[in-house]
Amino acid sequence: MNKKRLMHTPLQDLPNDVLKYCFSFIPGSYVTVGPVSKHFYSNYSTLGIHESASFNAADTLLQIGRNKRTTVGAVSSDLQLTEYCFIVGAPDKFMEKVCTEAAIKSRRDILDCSETFGINCKNIIERNSRGYSNRRIMDKLAEEGNLDMIKYLVRKYHLIRENSFSRIDDVFEGEDEGVIEGRLVFSGIDSVFNGAAKKGHLDILQWINENFPNYLNRTQTEHESMLEENGSYMFDTVFSEGNLATIKWFVDNIDLNIDSEEIYRMVAWRGELRIFEAMRGYYEPAIFNEEIFEVAALRGNVELLDYLYQNNCPFYSSENMYSKVLDQHDNDKALLAVKWLCCHNFPWDEETCASAASNKNLSALKWVRNEGCPWDERTLVEASWGYCGSKSDITEMIQYCIQHGCPLSSRACQYAMHNSDDSAALEVLKLLRTYSCPWDEKTCEDAADRQNFESLIWAKSNGCPWNPNTFLKVLSSRSITVIEYFLRSENELLSLDGIFERVFSSGGELGPHLGDKISDDSIIAKLKVLRSYGLPLTARACFLAAHLGRLRALQWLKYMECPWDVATCTGAVCGFQPEILKYAHENGCEWNENTYGWCFKYATEDEPLSSSVKMLQYLEENNCPKPSEIDRLFREMKAGSQPLSKE
Repeated sequence: MNKKRLMHTPLQDLPNDVLKYCFSFIPGSYVTVGPVSKHFYSNYSTLGIHESASFNAADTLLQIGRNKRTTVGAVSSDLQLTEYCFIVGAPDKFMEKVCTEAAIKSRRDILDCSETFGINCKNIIERNSRGYSNRRIMDKLAEEGNLDMIKYLVRKYHLIRENSFSRIDDVFEGEDEGVIEGRLVFSGIDSVFNGAAKKGHLDILQWINENFPNYLNRTQTEHESMLEENGSYMFDTVFSEGNLATIKWFVDNIDLNIDSEEIYRMVAWRGELRIFEAMRGYYEPAIFNEEIFEVAALRGNVELLDYLYQNNCPFYSSENMYSKVLDQHDNDKALLAVKWLCCHNFPWDEETCASAASNKNLSALKWVRNEGCPWDERTLVEASWGYCGSKSDITEMIQYCIQHGCPLSSRACQYAMHNSDDSAALEVLKLLRTYSCPWDEKTCEDAADRQNFESLIWAKSNGCPWNPNTFLKVLSSRSITVIEYFLRSENELLSLDGIFERVFSSGGELGPHLGDKISDDSIIAKLKVLRSYGLPLTARACFLAAHLGRLRALQWLKYMECPWDVATCTGAVCGFQPEILKYAHENGCEWNENTYGWCFKYATEDEPLSSSVKMLQYLEENNCPKPSEIDRLFREMKAGSQPLSKE
């Protein structure tokens, strides 16, 4: 009985003496995986056919999940350990990780063993070579300069995509086995290129360029170059992370169709003076212009700035250079660049302090103020918002500004409400008010707009001016508590126009997205509160519910005996809501010629929605009145009449 036949023989039908005889011909390391091996492993001790120490080791060492020595790293480095894991039925996901690590370690024997036990190594290699989240295998091999293993994986597992310029036997130096003719680009080529470029493995880059020319070069005429899509990304990778040898090779060998100015700009962004100087001597003509200087300043690279300045590089002398420099994330580098600009007599103005405050660069703000840089109210305004995880950054900045005489402005309190964290917004607002910073209606309005309700209630309770628009913004939220807070003391708010629009929306304007972000439950809850404080329910509420497809809200309104009229059916038509149209009609809501007219307009457009066609059919079947002159009505509607103004 051969191995393949044995794999398909039900073990429960074989007596132990037959099993003993069969397995005596099979090496222990190649017992079949899966149910057979698990059954065999669980019974081998009673069969008495395995006397070697290796299987005793399996019994003690290879209990997956129990013995810490059977890690992915350990198994992927030991062929016997790999075989044992398969024999004892290690989980597939674990063994797939072993295969991944084995490929990175160039353990071809372990990959071969895994295939023997049924693991799809090709699928694993491809998964870990494509996309942006799993580029582990090719990345690691390329970074280590392991061209031999890259070629082995590409050849053995046929990691091929189409490209009309290479033959597989050329790529692998004329080896005979598995020659594949056709179009070639291998899966994972991006990872190989990036890894090799970063570490300077020119042999890998040369191999790609010679054997997959369509990937890098723009000189091919038969096929549109992949560089059209990938060139900028490759270029950035080489010049931002590659070593000097890689950069020189890339410039010499790849037709990028990118001028020398772009090359020097990227090298300047890289920020290494050694590479910049080398490229200047290697790649002529050297480009020194305002853009190169600005890049060095934006990177806060004082060493490169000195070099450019000494070599008479032209530069912009406008005041906004400070603002650009201060916008970078590294505050320490920004301060160094600010000092350099100041020492070289670059002009500054009030915007400089405002930029330092906006970027929460207190060190830079203090330094420029000590050097006499002017400021205005914008500095305090910018200091009051932009909370990003540390309240102390904002409070310390505000205290410095106010204690050193920065002009106050009500916009500071307003912008404090722009902090996304309500507790931070309130803390900043309280701090500003401690120093008597003025406020106005926009403080409450912006607090409501940003749903910083704790800040809103504190501001209103402490005398901050507000207007009815603040309440309308609150209605657009889901906070029943805050709605009631206003209604308890301000009953006249119920007479405001647009209340129902705010209840049904998160913005209050009728449009295609009205009601998209709010649930029926939230709408009903707000309507209940408003009704309990005396707001009469009107037909406008039913129209909005119908127009926005809020069937449950419409049903609740009818349960509460809210009136409706022909606008409800017309609203359902204009909102493309066939279910609501049917519900309204079947429950006694009226319709008229206008309802039919609007439905006819939408159903006869060049590409009508199926819902409009369905509703027109429903209106026909239920004898909805038609306009006497449907053609005239259609022309008028095409001319720009608005359906929401009709009844």
